[in-house]
Amino acid sequence: SLLERYIDSLKTPNTNQASEISPGILRASDRDIRGASKERSPNVTSKANSECAVLLYYKYTDISDPKEHSLWQDALCRSLDLAGRIRVGKEGINGTVSGSLLGLEIYKSAMQTHPELQMHPKLFKVPVTNEP
Repeated sequence: SLLERYIDSLKTPNTNQASEISPGILRASDRDIRGASKERSPNVTSKANSECAVLLYYKYTDISDPKEHSLWQDALCRSLDLAGRIRVGKEGINGTVSGSLLGLEIYKSAMQTHPELQMHPKLFKVPVTNEP
């Protein structure tokens, strides 16, 4: 399906995009994603997808190259127009990201299928709020 192909394309970090990232921001232990591009990805924005949410997660697992994984996270979040903070270390990952519901669903799917993470759906938490 189109969604599966899109997720597969995100599994490998784009080295060309990585060279554009400010070295002052790139720290493997603490990754701050700030909704990066002003242009929204056509794959995740639409009238039907105007609702937003926050996604929280963590997982203790071995991450062989936290810096490379941080670049992958950055590319993934930028492509899905997500913002938040993701901490990546050799011992695991901890993140809080926000964005459209569709963007968050694609993000969760990418995290579940990533070979080093293979995150179970129950590891993701979405806080409940009564405010719009």
